[in-house]
Amino acid sequence: MTNLCVVLEGGFVQAVISNDPRLIGKKVVVVDYDTDGAEAGDLTEVAQSDGTIIEAFVHHLCVSKSEIGSL
Repeated sequence: MTNLCVVLEGGFVQAVISNDPRLIGKKVVVVDYDTDGAEAGDLTEVAQSDGTIIEAFVHHLCVSKSEIGSL
């Protein structure tokens, strides 16, 4: 069974891991719309399906190989 796991700690994405070698190294984009207290330079404009633009934190990660035994 192929698994993709998003690892959170303290409300933040720490890693994206998988046991599927085809997914290792694939790019994942995390979009966080909770921008309270953010500085303008930390935000990215994200187009929405209705055509509007909303600012969000955007973080890029790559899928890593799972080192968790049961995953």
